[in-house]
Amino acid sequence: MKHEIKIYGDIVPFKWMNDGTEYDLKDLRDSLDSIVFQPSDELVVNIHTYGGDTTTAFAIRNLLKRTKSEKNISIRTRVDGYCASSGVIILLAGDKDKRTGSKFLKPFVHNAWSWMVTGDKNDAKKIYEELEIVDNEIAECYAEDTSITKEEALQFMSEDRDLTIDECLQYGFYSELENVQTVQNSMIFNSIISRNKENRQIKIQNNMTQEDNSILNKIKELFNGKGPSKNAMLYTDKNEEVVFAELNEGEKPKVGDKATINGKNASGTVNMADGSTYKFESGKVTEIKEKEGGIDSVTLNSINEKLEGLITENKSLRSTVEAQNSTIDGLKEKLNKVTDLEATFNSLKSIVGEYGAGVENEPQATPNNGQPVKTNRFENFKLKNSK
Repeated sequence: MKHEIKIYGDIVPFKWMNDGTEYDLKDLRDSLDSIVFQPSDELVVNIHTYGGDTTTAFAIRNLLKRTKSEKNISIRTRVDGYCASSGVIILLAGDKDKRTGSKFLKPFVHNAWSWMVTGDKNDAKKIYEELEIVDNEIAECYAEDTSITKEEALQFMSEDRDLTIDECLQYGFYSELENVQTVQNSMIFNSIISRNKENRQIKIQNNMTQEDNSILNKIKELFNGKGPSKNAMLYTDKNEEVVFAELNEGEKPKVGDKATINGKNASGTVNMADGSTYKFESGKVTEIKEKEGGIDSVTLNSINEKLEGLITENKSLRSTVEAQNSTIDGLKEKLNKVTDLEATFNSLKSIVGEYGAGVENEPQATPNNGQPVKTNRFENFKLKNSK
């Protein structure tokens, strides 16, 4: 007898939204508890997930394998839609001869990553070490449940890409293909990480060249390039990924660089999404034609140099203006002091002026001989006011 369950949504340790977009270990336990198994029954696990929490994915894998052993049943894992990241761990919980896929649905593998974006160098080092441990655990799982080695698994993961259908069948990620075609929206990129970036706000792939705060870049700088690396990548006009494994992310490809498309050596003339045209031969770039009317690298460098010059000039002008403003503030302070002194002087002058006017108008005593005689104003005041 065949029983079916669905693992749809992001793999999470515990649900927060509870809106049907998340799947946790309790969901699986509830589904299994609702089924009455008989020996030789088949459990079909339908998968549609972007991935998520690695620990939960391993727990789901273990619970499925435990159920298989305890109930003496077979387990078929079947990809209904996306099967990415931690979802691949769940895919491999199926029996090696019961993993069903489609030629239009490709598992996506990549190195483990962390949400941590803050912290000092010790925190960054700890995260780096933990990511390395998880990468090795995932690679060991791949090696255990497929025919690839741990080293090959680590290589696939470091390339951040969809596995090709040939690779899936050759190595055992798929044991068979369904004759079912799933049409994808033409506006969606081929990379599962690009498809999910708006939901998870992941700063990787092409976005990482636009965001300076990527934790992986910080870790990489901390270890002088020894941390997880990203390859340079372009997209064709058909949304296929062109990977330049020998170039770091952000480096511009040039003639002679090696490239792969869908895991195979690039060949022939390829039109890129940015309007440029690349020619490949035996996996190497032989010619690059930039988009007509586009900005070539020489012009772009010239523009960047001019911008840097303008930025430097602007900083110098701002420093000059700030110095001038400081001088003006000092002059204003001195002017205010002069104004205060002038007001004080005018006040004193007014007082002295009134006193002087009183002396000039004081009647002078004249003796009989007609000569003026000096008098004491205060004495006269005293005489006039004495009783």
